[in-house]
Amino acid sequence: MDFLLLLTILSGVVSIIGFIITICKENKWYNSVLCIVSALVFTCMGVYIHKLESRIDRVNDVQRAALQLVEKKETRFTSEGFVQAALSFLEVNKDLYPDTYMRAIDIERRMHESESIYAGIDAASELLGILNGIAILNEE
Repeated sequence: MDFLLLLTILSGVVSIIGFIITICKENKWYNSVLCIVSALVFTCMGVYIHKLESRIDRVNDVQRAALQLVEKKETRFTSEGFVQAALSFLEVNKDLYPDTYMRAIDIERRMHESESIYAGIDAASELLGILNGIAILNEE
């Protein structure tokens, strides 16, 4: 859910609660119950907003990590080593990208089954494209 949409809904709820409080000025019991319910609603919305922000932060961290892995491919890894590093990265983040992780496992399987001497280079190139996609899609 978009943050501005959530903020709009929250402001609408606050407006309705404020309107109800002004109508029922004399009924103290009703106002007490309304305040408790309001506090409960605001607490639940606060927890929900915090979870959304945590997920956004995690996606941004994954984007930065994917970018670093891509940048270090040429200097730190052989082709097979990069395939293993990319698989490890995607396995750690398979809750965010489950289909991508399954695709990466398939790429590694094809690499091991291939008779070509370039199978490792091809697999590394494919996984480089996947990681570049993750880094680019999550940019702001």
